[in-house]
Amino acid sequence: MGGCTNLLSDHVKDISVDSSSTSPTVYWVVGSGTNVGKTTIAATLITALNAAGTRTAGFKPFAGGRLQGLIDFMLAHYPGASSGLFGQDGLALTEASPLTDESLVDLVAPVQMLSYPTWRNIVLMRTGSGVLNNVDYLCSAQGAQLRHRPDIKDLIARTGLPFAEAAVKPALEPELGAPATGDKQAQAFRKLCDMGAEAVVCEGAGGWLPVWPDCPAVNHLVYVADGTVTLFPALDRHLPFDPKNVLRNASELHGMLNHPGRQKFSNPLYLVESDRRAAMALQIIQSLLARTGLVESATPSDGQ
Repeated sequence: MGGCTNLLSDHVKDISVDSSSTSPTVYWVVGSGTNVGKTTIAATLITALNAAGTRTAGFKPFAGGRLQGLIDFMLAHYPGASSGLFGQDGLALTEASPLTDESLVDLVAPVQMLSYPTWRNIVLMRTGSGVLNNVDYLCSAQGAQLRHRPDIKDLIARTGLPFAEAAVKPALEPELGAPATGDKQAQAFRKLCDMGAEAVVCEGAGGWLPVWPDCPAVNHLVYVADGTVTLFPALDRHLPFDPKNVLRNASELHGMLNHPGRQKFSNPLYLVESDRRAAMALQIIQSLLARTGLVESATPSDGQ
């Protein structure tokens, strides 16, 4: 990834069968938790579908990250940037698609939460996307105090994290992500479709499901857990968004996914060195798509 001076300023209960076809085709990539390989698999799926002829974008409706990890990432890849607030996962999905470049990272990940010192303690949040002109920043009372700490103040100056621009709230909880965003995720998703996405790969954060207000049905689902990648084709289910239960765990799907007769295809996800992960993930995804026939079904018709 090259340096960039300003990435963002330029621009189961409740599960019901969805019998109608959806456009675009929606893939979910979910998993048992954080750091199980979801982003690697999701980015590779985006790459593979585009290579097969289906214009595909990534989408992460809720994204989170720890303050220390994001600072390390920013200083390593974007020193001196005035970049707003985005995370490594959203950037990976953005860069995997030819439809989106770095300036659209906040469209691919329209909600980004930043935690310190634990993941539930949100100190800074961005909602919205620059290209849609609907970006807002929220900061907890702790975050407002944190930005004046000498060490943090220096790091904020070097990374451009927008603490000073944020409206201060007494506290920010992960559950606030939905009421604070309104329909910003739906607007971002529609914009990706308007840009020509024929398929969208939606990645869940941690062990959560990628649901948001007005989210479409999921057509195909990839589950990453216990060192295994499993593709469930032709799921065609709709999981309605519930504002009273925003953080829905992927474990809700177990009963449906393990139903007798449910078609599924699995490949082991081996532990390998970082420079070999992309190639391994590509082999896994290509194998799964070929075995299910989804690659052939994703081939564009004549004239496209």
